[in-house]
Amino acid sequence: MTTIDDFSQQKPLVRFSIYTLIQADSLQRVGQKLCSLSQGWPEDIKGGDLSEYYDLFWLWVLGSYEVLRTMDQHSSCFSVEKQTEIKDLKKKLHKIRIPFAKQELRGRGGPIDNENSIANVSSGLRFVIEGQRFESCDLIHEVTSFLRSFAPMDIRSSIPTR
Repeated sequence: MTTIDDFSQQKPLVRFSIYTLIQADSLQRVGQKLCSLSQGWPEDIKGGDLSEYYDLFWLWVLGSYEVLRTMDQHSSCFSVEKQTEIKDLKKKLHKIRIPFAKQELRGRGGPIDNENSIANVSSGLRFVIEGQRFESCDLIHEVTSFLRSFAPMDIRSSIPTR
């Protein structure tokens, strides 16, 4: 029988927020689906697979950013090391989130040209935004690895309630 203490040792993010843990697990499942969907690309790519991939990746980007934004908003709940990692990863995701969410470049307003267009198809999709390359599966692995990297000592307190 698993106790609450056992569970919080296995899934430390629950100490911050059960909802953040659920969302992090959801991002991991969607990310796994995305990266398995692109296995064998570009030789064996189908139009439906590409559309499904883009749809899910767009939603994954928005969800990932929101999880990190929430964590950053309550950064005092985390160790100093994790606070820095949260800010850095949020900043990286912010650069791709703005074109996906607002169809504009960060801090510039107005419509974008091709910044959220697919630049290449390999094992996932590549986007080039303001000259920076984003490989979708690499970004997925980076975010999910980070969310799984928490140890109990990284969580100082739970998300504050009003």
